[in-house]
Amino acid sequence: RGLFLIPEETDTPTELRSLTLNSAPTDQTGFNQAVVDPFVNALHVWCLKRQSGYAQRPWIHRERLVEKFLAQGANSLTQREKHGLLSDARAMAELHLRVWEGGEPQLYSNNM
Repeated sequence: RGLFLIPEETDTPTELRSLTLNSAPTDQTGFNQAVVDPFVNALHVWCLKRQSGYAQRPWIHRERLVEKFLAQGANSLTQREKHGLLSDARAMAELHLRVWEGGEPQLYSNNM
């Protein structure tokens, strides 16, 4: 009947709809979107930093994964490697920066 509902419950804001919350974060499109899209990347990194007990993992391993992604694309990463990158705020921020510095973010944003 819609009683006691706030507007966001009856008409989801465009910003929330655009996040495609129903897709798994490690699928190809979701992963690439978290890397390339400035809004999604910033929100993702912010959420990671806000997690309680967040601990930074050794950077040397993440740096290797960042280089692998940039050289060979997301298809070259295993689900475990994608999850490792997605759970590391520094790696996600670095990936985003490096993709945009390269001048061709569309190479990584397939099916966004």
